Amino acid sequence: MTRLGADEVERFRALIENRLGLSCADWQAERLPSLLRERMSKAGFDDAVDYLDGLSRSGVGSAEIGALAESLTVGETYFFRESRQIDALLGFALPELLRGRAPGDPLRILSAGCSSGEEAYTLAIALRQFLGETARYRVAITGIDMNPAAVRKARHAVYSAWSLRSTPDRIRNAWFIEAGQGYRLREEIRSMVSFEERNLLTEDAVFWRPGAFDVIFCRNVTIYFSPQATRAVVARIERALAPGGFLFLGHSESLRGISDDFDLLNTHETFYYRRKGAVRPVGRPAGDDLTPSDRADGTERESWVDVIQRSTDRINAFTRPAPRPISEPPATSRSGSRPAPVFATALELFKAERFEETLALLKSLREVAPEDPQVELLTAVTCSNQGQFDEAEQICLRLIRHHAEGDHGAAAHYLLGLCYEHAGDRARAKDHHRSAIRLDPYFAMPHLHLGLLARRDGDTHRARAEMRLAVDLVGCERPDRILLFGGGFQRNALLELCRAELSAVGEAS
Repeated sequence: MTRLGADEVERFRALIENRLGLSCADWQAERLPSLLRERMSKAGFDDAVDYLDGLSRSGVGSAEIGALAESLTVGETYFFRESRQIDALLGFALPELLRGRAPGDPLRILSAGCSSGEEAYTLAIALRQFLGETARYRVAITGIDMNPAAVRKARHAVYSAWSLRSTPDRIRNAWFIEAGQGYRLREEIRSMVSFEERNLLTEDAVFWRPGAFDVIFCRNVTIYFSPQATRAVVARIERALAPGGFLFLGHSESLRGISDDFDLLNTHETFYYRRKGAVRPVGRPAGDDLTPSDRADGTERESWVDVIQRSTDRINAFTRPAPRPISEPPATSRSGSRPAPVFATALELFKAERFEETLALLKSLREVAPEDPQVELLTAVTCSNQGQFDEAEQICLRLIRHHAEGDHGAAAHYLLGLCYEHAGDRARAKDHHRSAIRLDPYFAMPHLHLGLLARRDGDTHRARAEMRLAVDLVGCERPDRILLFGGGFQRNALLELCRAELSAVGEAS
């Protein structure tokens, strides 16, 4: 086999981006030389130029393009992921769409980038529970993915217990049958969903016809795409979504700067989009990330400036040394190795919500850099995102023993507060959130959660006070803390969430 040069690897990268839309600019770029050699060998090529020439002539549905998709898009997902969006679908979007709908006109739902089918089948189960037996003819769900192996698994519809980790027992018992070491979906759920191997970048005038779908879920898909591919996919989705239809993206994804054809809504403690058009949204508009340029109204623009100015004035009234960012790579370990590139890779995986892979990488990093607070903290945050609250609690307790003060102590107390909120122990949760604030009064998230807890307790005075502080501080919160503790929200979406909660307790922000 001929030696690979930089030109061949770059051409391979460009072909992947053009054909699959996948951006390999970051951590995945390191895999390209080995992947190119692997694909050349399996396709029977000794010369990289010959292989790349063949790949450039291959149709988008070719076996080789499918094999590349399979190698590059191995995603981790599970049933009832981001369940608040399911609540929003059932509690707001579905009643809106069904109102006045003809009996013979089923709702058409698309799960784009459906991976191995967990999302599409989650929608089927939720709608079957909500609509009863009529769901079979009132709803049509289509799942598409460019990974042929994932589509085969979706059609097979047998899943591990790990894939059902967020599925309530009553749902599992109602809609799954034990099959060896796994669980098979019942036929009445499987029959509600059809799957296709399809590339989101491939034009198909029939499939993407105007108004083809009423609801589109495209969660945690565009995070892997180049900016150009993202714009092309969103434009295709906008065309295929009926006016007034709903679009659900992942919590770390936004249409800001990509499309002005959607209204951002906030209900059921989550954000999603509604296509502008003949049907006017009646839900709570969330302001499309609230940048001043997004506002046509001068008063709203002033309120944005006022919020930022208040926060700036408050911060400037005090002086404190600049803290070390929590997401800064760890220092050289005792063994003399430099794990910073590995830590950066773990952060990229965390950003992409590939939490299983993040934990696997952090496990190896903890062996190289034992007790490093950055590594320990990222591990605790990832565990909490995976629902592994007991493990997160133990890590945070260790962090507090060794780093009782400063940034890491504040972060550990905040995470412990989240763990105890999950366990239903509000008193301990409040104690740890207050400890986080004592260590760092400028930490926005503990104020937000103290406000939420006060609201649940009926203490509107305390809720307003904490929410006002959260609104002030989120605008100046450090980017590394937005990444780790923002729950997938970007800064502007977090600010809107704080404003919405402040409004809910009777005060305009």
